[in-house]
Amino acid sequence: MNEPLVRTITLGGVSFRLRFQVPACALYFQDFSATAGPAGHPAVVAVDPEELRRRQPEFGSLPFTEYNLLLARFASLLLPYGRCLFHGVALAVGDRAYLLTGPSGVGKTTQYRLWKQLFGDSVRLICGDKPILEFREDGDILVHPSPWMGKERLPGGRAARLAGIVCLEQGPDNSIRPLPVPEAVVPLYTQFLYEPAAEAELRQTAAMLDRLLRAVPVWKLVNVGDEASARLTHDTLCGKENV
Repeated sequence: MNEPLVRTITLGGVSFRLRFQVPACALYFQDFSATAGPAGHPAVVAVDPEELRRRQPEFGSLPFTEYNLLLARFASLLLPYGRCLFHGVALAVGDRAYLLTGPSGVGKTTQYRLWKQLFGDSVRLICGDKPILEFREDGDILVHPSPWMGKERLPGGRAARLAGIVCLEQGPDNSIRPLPVPEAVVPLYTQFLYEPAAEAELRQTAAMLDRLLRAVPVWKLVNVGDEASARLTHDTLCGKENV
């Protein structure tokens, strides 16, 4: 491997000094670079070189391996700042953000593409796979882009205030309904990224989930992945007046 490369990056409004063991990995983070971090920013963040080599066969290349190991590091590092990584597609309509979440393969990216196709420039992407949620002291929850934008590598954009969450499921027909809190707990909690063996992280993510459920409505979408499902979801969340 080449000599490590150190860069300052900003994730969800927090700056970090990141030491890349593989300089080519820095390309994944180029849209998040900052000229300098604020006073008191965290110490240099890096992955363990031995773990990097050991896990390369799992990911295929050293840059992609480091990129994925840094995902796990930042899933933990962001928590003390009131921020977390969350699995889902984050999009915005105007100044309101919506999360489309659920297991891989249920059609989250398809829904975004259909929204964009149907409603054009009124819809914009924030992050295609793992956005950063910021839990603010004023009660708002902001959705930020992150470098982990999914296999499609769809470019994201500026943050927006979270206004709703949709839990997706594939099915033979299209239907959407409000999801009561008892039904929403497990589907949402399993989409937080954290170290399950760390008690402190379990408590932090549980507190974030509580705030999430108190602050924003949640819907359950059963869909076949067609234009009708996208129009149904958009009109339910945003209202037909925004079409």
